This record gives sequence, structure tokens and C-alpha cells, in this order.
Amino acid sequence: MRALLLLFCSNFFATCLTEAKEIRVAHQQEFEPYAWIDGSGQAQGVFVDWWRIFSEKTGTEIEFIPGTTEQCVQMVLEGKADVVAGLFYESEHADSLSYPGFIMRLNTVLVLKNGYRPKSVYEIKDPVGILSKEISYRFVKEKYPELQLEKYSDFNELVAKVESRKVKGFIYEFPNPIIRNIAVEMPPGYYQFLVLREEKVRPAVKKGNLHMLELIAEGNALIEDRDLALIAEKYDFFEEEPIMPWWEWAGAGFTLILLATTLWLWRRLKNRQIPRLEVTNEGLQALIQKGESDQLEFKSSLRWDYRQEQSNKDLEMVIIKTIAAFLNSQGGMLLIGIDDGGRVLGLEQDYKAIGNKGQDALILNITNLVNKHLGKKTHGFLSIDIVGTSGGDICAINIEPSDKPVFIGKNEREEFFIRASASSQPLAMSETLDYIKSRWG
Repeated sequence: MRALLLLFCSNFFATCLTEAKEIRVAHQQEFEPYAWIDGSGQAQGVFVDWWRIFSEKTGTEIEFIPGTTEQCVQMVLEGKADVVAGLFYESEHADSLSYPGFIMRLNTVLVLKNGYRPKSVYEIKDPVGILSKEISYRFVKEKYPELQLEKYSDFNELVAKVESRKVKGFIYEFPNPIIRNIAVEMPPGYYQFLVLREEKVRPAVKKGNLHMLELIAEGNALIEDRDLALIAEKYDFFEEEPIMPWWEWAGAGFTLILLATTLWLWRRLKNRQIPRLEVTNEGLQALIQKGESDQLEFKSSLRWDYRQEQSNKDLEMVIIKTIAAFLNSQGGMLLIGIDDGGRVLGLEQDYKAIGNKGQDALILNITNLVNKHLGKKTHGFLSIDIVGTSGGDICAINIEPSDKPVFIGKNEREEFFIRASASSQPLAMSETLDYIKSRWG
């Protein structure tokens, strides 16, 4: 039975992928080395290469459309493009964009010249270099207004300034190797002063475009680790000066390649632990038949109490605790509108409980609950969709593992949950400390 189910799913998704003749991918035109337009007008970069491999694996054609980050988002919203090649999660786009599995992690790092040791960001009086078209420029400008930013429109111009050590500091998007106690190598003469933001880069599609979400998820699963390693080997983010003997260069290069390969391998292994969103009735039924596990949870409702036959806002905290448990563990999927036995109940009662305002209102309600109890940053690990089935609507929440502990509540009343024995389990304070140490270091 399991073999037949796998064969059916494989044939179904293969058919879906072959039906997509072309995907229009909007990408940043000045975000080297991740996405840019070269002198001949061709799209280049880490994100672009990822989509080219996607094209090879799925047999789809890719049309690359360049623009600024804002233009790329607008093209997707207006239907002029199907997906943004790579984007940080932004809360302002949460109601209009969905973010499938991530391509890689980037750290927005403030780098300073050796010997320059201010006690805090507020003591930095010298200009700090930054690419004006970089996707974090607006973030840095708004989050750290005290920094005096020296804008560079060209990536090579900034690199030249860094290599000649003519800037006291600069801000750059470095790939995050994920490995504890190992930092990305800084350019000669500089050191990492502060990580301003740790974030995942993901494709982004228009909210409600479930077909494209499904295509990306399944195409992503076809990309192998060795394909991703080849991308990582291709790009040098800041090249070292040739002052070491060749054998030391070879050793350093091998180490960087090993770190990059480990990054991609870690990402693939982690993502494969998370159930993929199946948006067809057949796929959803196959998922439900697997039953609850450490990566899959069913909840009858968000707010409607089926026992008391009335609205009960206390039930919302059950949803929050489940999301927190997935975030603190290996991630997974929460399906709302299905009882413990796998029977589809739908969301009609929840729609009524929140004022008969439909799907958007329910998603907004969950978003506000997450903001209040878990924090806005956790949205970067969540994807919320409403799936229509013959038995009624289902709310499917895909949850990725958080990169830091997630607590519910504040101060001495904080609670910490993990997934264990196919349920959300609270940990005592001593257990929490041990778990955090083993999970995040």
C-alpha cells in the first residue's frame, strides 16, 4: 500500500511539473553575488543558478526578469511574474505573499577594520559602506538610523575599497554556514563586529497561488546536494589576498567549500524532515492517513469548541502551543479542521466564531496570535494556507525549525514546549535549559 501511494504521488507531481511550460522568475538586478545582470545582459548569481538547476530537474523553462526588490514584488503581485527568485520574509508582505522552503540563510553583518573597537553601534562615527541596492539597505537604514551609511551602487567598487582597506567598516550579506562555533571568514584586515540580522532567503509567490507553491516544493525536492554544492563552489564572496603559499590557499579553499557544502547538506536534510503541503484532495487524504506524529498534528478548530458547542478563545492557545513546539523541535505541519481520528470537520464553525469574514480573517487571526504570543520574527518560519477539500476548508500551517528558542509568555510565567510522542510537551525550567543547550548550543 505504501509503495502504491508513493508511486501515485510521484506520478501526480511529475504530471504537475510537466504541465508548467514556463515559470517567470523576477530577481534582483544588483545584488552580487546572489543575483545580478552581467555585462552581456544575462542573469547571474547564486539564486539564478538555483533556478537553472530547478529548470533542469523539472523540465520547465525559466524566464528571468530583472528589477529592484520592490519591482520584483510588484511584478508578482500584478501577475507579470510567477515568483521572486529570493527574498527575505517581510511582515509588510505577509498578507500578499507566501514563502516556500528557503534557498539559503544570509547574515547581515557589520564588519569593522582591525584595531577599530567601538563599544557599541552608537559609538561608530565613521562612514560604513553598504550596497545601496542591496536587499538589506532599507532594513539597516530603518533599524540603525545612527549609522552613517556610505552607499555604493556597484559591488566591485565596494570590494575594491575593502581589499585596499579604504573603509573603516562595511555591511554585507554573508552566507551562514549554520555550524556552531565556526564563523564565516572575514576579508583580510577586518573582523565581524555585529550580526545585524539572521534571515532565510526564500522564493516568494502571490498569496493563494497554491499551484506555484506546490511546484516549487516538489521541484526543490528534486535538487540534490551535489547540485547545490556546485553552486556554492562557484562564487567567492570576498577573495583573500594572495599572500599565503599555494598549499595554504588550497587548504583554505577546501575548508570554505566544505563549509558551503555542509550548509547545503544541512538545509536539505532539515527540510526533508518536514511534511510538504499537499493541496489536492488525494494528497491531503494521503497525509491524513499517515496519522499524527512528531511532524504532523491535527486540531479540530481554532476557536470553536465542539464539546460546548460555542466559541472558546482559550482553544487558540492550544494552537499557539503546538506551533511553538514545532518551532522548538524539527518543524512539521499543523492541520486545523481535522479531529484526532483524521475526520475532516472543516472551518465553517471557526469562520462563524470570528464573524463570518472567511479565509482571510482566519489567517489574520492566526497571524495576530503569533505576533502576540510568539513574536513577529517567528513568521519567517511559518507558511499559512487554506486548502479547499470535498469535506470543507482546512488550514495548513507549515512550520520550520526555529534558529533560536521560542517561549510563550513573558518573564517568570514563560512556557517552553517541544514535540515528543506525537504531541506538544511542556518542559520544566531545568529540562528547558538542558534542551536549549543540546539543541542550539
